[in-house]
Amino acid sequence: ASLPSPPRGGDGGGGGGGGGGRGGGEELDFDDGTAALASKGMGELLRAHLVLQLCRVPPLVAYGRRMYSLSCSLLGQSLTDACVKTTFFGHFCGGEDEKELSVVLQRMRGLGVRSILDYAAENDVPEGSRPKGRSEGVVSARTFDYVNEQMCDSNASMVVRAIEAAAAAKQGDRVEFAAMKMTAFGQPALLERTSQVLSALQVAFTRLDTKSAGMLTTREVKEGLRLMGV
Repeated sequence: ASLPSPPRGGDGGGGGGGGGGRGGGEELDFDDGTAALASKGMGELLRAHLVLQLCRVPPLVAYGRRMYSLSCSLLGQSLTDACVKTTFFGHFCGGEDEKELSVVLQRMRGLGVRSILDYAAENDVPEGSRPKGRSEGVVSARTFDYVNEQMCDSNASMVVRAIEAAAAAKQGDRVEFAAMKMTAFGQPALLERTSQVLSALQVAFTRLDTKSAGMLTTREVKEGLRLMGV
């Protein structure tokens, strides 16, 4: 489902953003299992155990979208979505909209946990055109093949809503955060190429900046390029 940014750890995980103040500023100690899981009922803990065990099955992670589509075809989308919402979505996500999120944010804040609103979507370079080496053999459920610019615009709109929700949740000096991935906003191959260009420019700058001044004059650039044979 296309869902707004859930707080990391959602309503079922023990995670979340950094520790905030609880009561008079007391921080929640995640090393103390009793305190960290005090707000969880037995049902939530059993669901968390089931979901996390299923996430350890590589085929389930790799082919999750196909299995979701097949389930929709056989059982219908309403029943499939209901099953997903009470299991994986219920564990990892905070809600389907800002109203549901606000309830979870208030609950987590009362427990001493601040939130990171994360719209979990990003595009990926198609398998056949991805350079070998990096991310090879890595199974991920968060990447999707690039579709079109309209989808990227939709992702951008969702991220804006996440930022606005984080801003609306601010209380005093306690600020929530919003996370995003640039790969959700454009064609992955173009972003990857841009990243390579920026990395090459950084290397070239470092080689030219022999004085480690953090800046270059026109003369230094010309002299450096001459010595490099450019």
